[in-house]
Formats: sequence, C-alpha cells, structure tokens
Amino acid sequence: MSRVRHYPLRIHQGWKMVRNFFMDCDPEMVSPEDTVMWTDIFMQDILYMEYNDKYGLDLGWGPEADPKGEFILDLVTLEDFEPLLTIETRNLHEVADAIDKITWGVSQGILPSSDPIGTNHSSLSIASAQSISRLDI
Repeated sequence: MSRVRHYPLRIHQGWKMVRNFFMDCDPEMVSPEDTVMWTDIFMQDILYMEYNDKYGLDLGWGPEADPKGEFILDLVTLEDFEPLLTIETRNLHEVADAIDKITWGVSQGILPSSDPIGTNHSSLSIASAQSISRLDI
C-alpha cells in the first residue's frame, strides 16, 4: 500500500478532534479488489469531533469496507446522540467541504441553533451536500 496521508481539513474554533482517520483517498480511485485499502481506510469510525460539549460530528463509511458504500456524516447532539443533520456522499471532497461548512456554521451559531437544549429534533430536516454548499463562507 502506498503512503496515504490525512486529508487536510479546515476545522473552526471551538471544535475538539477526538478521532481522525480521514485519509486523502478517493474511493472512486480504489480497486474493489484492494481489500487492504477498503478495510484500513473505509471504516465505520473515521472521524469524530465535539463542539463545546453540545454537538458531535461523526464521519464513517457504510457499509464498512464495502466498495459500494458511501461516507456518512452526522451532526448530533451530545445529549442524546440523535442526528440533527446527515450527509451521505461517495465524494471525498464534498464530505471535506461539508465538514468545513458545518464546523463553521455551528461555531457561528447558524447550525442548527446556538443551544441544543429544548430543540425539537423531529422538526430538523435531513440536509444534503447541496444544501450545506449554500452556506456562504
């Protein structure tokens, strides 16, 4: 296996990285037969970070090690770990861009709100990568 590096992420103020195995490896460029790459890089627990003991940002690949899978990025409350926002994509750069925009949006109080306590989670919609891309940062 050639040397694979961490994907260079832009993380905004207030976020604390807990786990980072997000590698600069495009799933479209990995052969379905390369089980080492799929097992080592495209796992369920790729990245996790927290914001001010209120929110978590969780990135995984599902189904784990499956060449037909996709990145799954969830913004959750730490209170109950319920997803407030979910993005699913196979595009490495889209997920990195979403991480940048979500961490910025939460740090600015734009996403999903400045205080998760009392938020009606059922009223918050699932977002797509396209809706996140509308954040002008």
